Amino acid sequence: MQAKQTAKALLTFAHRGEAQAFLRQRNFRPRTFYFEGLYENDSELLLLTGEGLQSTAERLAAVCGAFREEVGSVVNLGIAGSLAPHCLPGAVYSVRTAYGFRGGKVQFKTYSGSDPGAQIDCISADQRILQAADAGQLAHFAPLVDRELWAGAAVCALFNLPFRAYKLVSDRAGEGEFCANIREQAGQFSEQLLGFYEGLSLPAAEAPAAVDDNLPEGFYLTTSQQRRLRTVLQHLKIKYTEDDGQLLAKAGMASILAMDINPKKRTTLLLEGLDSLLNPFNARLRARLDELCRPLAAANCRVQFSRDYEDDRLE
Repeated sequence: MQAKQTAKALLTFAHRGEAQAFLRQRNFRPRTFYFEGLYENDSELLLLTGEGLQSTAERLAAVCGAFREEVGSVVNLGIAGSLAPHCLPGAVYSVRTAYGFRGGKVQFKTYSGSDPGAQIDCISADQRILQAADAGQLAHFAPLVDRELWAGAAVCALFNLPFRAYKLVSDRAGEGEFCANIREQAGQFSEQLLGFYEGLSLPAAEAPAAVDDNLPEGFYLTTSQQRRLRTVLQHLKIKYTEDDGQLLAKAGMASILAMDINPKKRTTLLLEGLDSLLNPFNARLRARLDELCRPLAAANCRVQFSRDYEDDRLE
């Protein structure tokens, strides 16, 4: 069994202004890296991503790649503009799904956060939304708009990291003074975000807790598998309202444990069983694809599909 490891939350902000209360009151200190804007305290990392989709993707990917074994989850905190009357200035909302708007088009891929109670979506635009007509176009897809979340969520998906996003509504998007208001009130917004964050209680699946205590001898979890196990068990408990032991049994843990295979392979099969409980359609699709790929396997070819079946490669 793998020893317990302490995972840190990685907090992301677009600008220092949004993060200033966190930097000042949570004892963050600079961490040496290839670029400025990375900080740490005893339990968290903090990254200033810069404004916009490209800067966010570049900086967050660099940090996740360098510190993947250290980071357990990503929490984005920042300012958003309201696109709908029910999203009120001054309120903080947990984001359910991140949409992207780039090059005048809504992007095909969307990314869902790990907060099961989130009910508000956010669309990230590659340009500042200063005109009412632009705001009206985006309002068809989400009631909030920002400049970074979609890119950060895409990086989290790449690194198999759970993410949450909390957006403080500063103003109505499409009003000409939108950006000026943010600059003038940055300190106040940062204090409000800090108060909201310190009132949160993150679930055990995203806190530095070891789930592998639920598994008997005969299984071995890598760090990435441990995080994957936490995430899938969290979602299954919401879906089935059963505890970890019941879910592991339903995934076939007893029969997998009896197999004459190495511990890592047992863990892989167990995770596949849990994924099948969570996504039965994907399980049927995977079985059909395995059947279709048998002739290739017989010819010493290996076809590997991504977990979401959006990408594939032939080896």
